[in-house]
Amino acid sequence: MSQIALYVRVSGGGGDEQLTGLASQKDALRRYCRANRFTPFTFYSDVISGASTSRPRFNLMQKRIFAGKIKIVIVWRLDRITRAGSYQGLTIL
Repeated sequence: MSQIALYVRVSGGGGDEQLTGLASQKDALRRYCRANRFTPFTFYSDVISGASTSRPRFNLMQKRIFAGKIKIVIVWRLDRITRAGSYQGLTIL
């Protein structure tokens, strides 16, 4: 398991727009990691509202952070973690 987590999220609702949003976030993060030699990395992705912190892949990532298995979390934008604001986004990790 990688110590670098890449978290991507789009709001629920289904459809091609959500899949495109996830794909574009993943592509941007993949390019960033390659450019900065951050490897290996593991993606964690959810299709659910950022208003809730109860998200399956987010919760798994969070458990691995608390267990010391993940040292770095990279997101496309901080609002992928939470809609509550930057401070709360950083404190829940």
